[in-house]
Amino acid sequence: MRSPKTLARLAGAFYGLMFGLSIFASIVLNRIIVSGDPATTASNIRQSTALFRIGILSDLLQITCFLLAYMALYVLLKHVNQLAATAMVVFTAVSVGVYSLNLLNLYSALMVATDTNYSQAFGSAGSNALAGMFANVQANGYFVSGMFFGLLLLPFGYLVIKSRYFHTALGVLLVIAGVGYIADVFARTLVPGYGTGITILLIPGAVAEALTILWLLIFGVRLPKATSPVAPQRLQPTA
Repeated sequence: MRSPKTLARLAGAFYGLMFGLSIFASIVLNRIIVSGDPATTASNIRQSTALFRIGILSDLLQITCFLLAYMALYVLLKHVNQLAATAMVVFTAVSVGVYSLNLLNLYSALMVATDTNYSQAFGSAGSNALAGMFANVQANGYFVSGMFFGLLLLPFGYLVIKSRYFHTALGVLLVIAGVGYIADVFARTLVPGYGTGITILLIPGAVAEALTILWLLIFGVRLPKATSPVAPQRLQPTA
C-alpha cells in the first residue's frame, strides 16, 4: 500500500494535469465555437480541423485525469468514512460519464462540418446549422455534469475536514464550492437569461480546486507527529 503522502501527490498530479488540459481545451474550443453563429462555427471547424480535434482529445484526457485523481483520493480517504468516500467516487464516475457523452456532440459537429455528405444532403446552410447546433448543445451540456461535480465536492469536503490531513478551511471551502455548483445548475435551469460561462456561484469552485491542487502537490497530507513514549518513573523506596 502506498503511503498517504504518495497517494496525495499522485492525486495532485492527476488533478493538476486535469486543470491544465481543461484550460487548454476551453481556450481552443472557445476560439472555434461562436455561440449563436452556426455558419462561422462550421467555417472555423473546417479551417482549424486539426486544432479542433486536439481540443476534443484534450477534453477527453482531462476527464480521464479527473477520474484517476478522485480514485486516488478515494484510496487515501476511505478509512475516514467509507460511505462518504464511496459517494464521492460514485458522483465522480457519473460526472465523468455525463461529460464523456457530452463530448459526442463535439465529435458530431466535427463530422457534420467536414463530411461533404451532410452538405449534399442538407445543403450548405443546413449542414452549418446542424454543426452549430451540436457545438452549442455541447456547450450547454457542461452544466449537467456540473450537478454531479457539485455533489461529489460535498462528501469530499467532509472527508477533508474529518481526516485532519488538510487545513479545515479547505474542507469548508470545498463544501461551499459544491453548494455553488448545484445552485448554478438550478439557476441556469430555472432562471431565463441567467449568465453563461463563469458566474459568481462558480468562483468558490475554481478557488477550491486550485487550492486543493496546490495543497496536494506541495504538502501531500499533514500527518500527526509521532510522540515519543514517556519513560516510566522509577518508584522511590519509602522510608
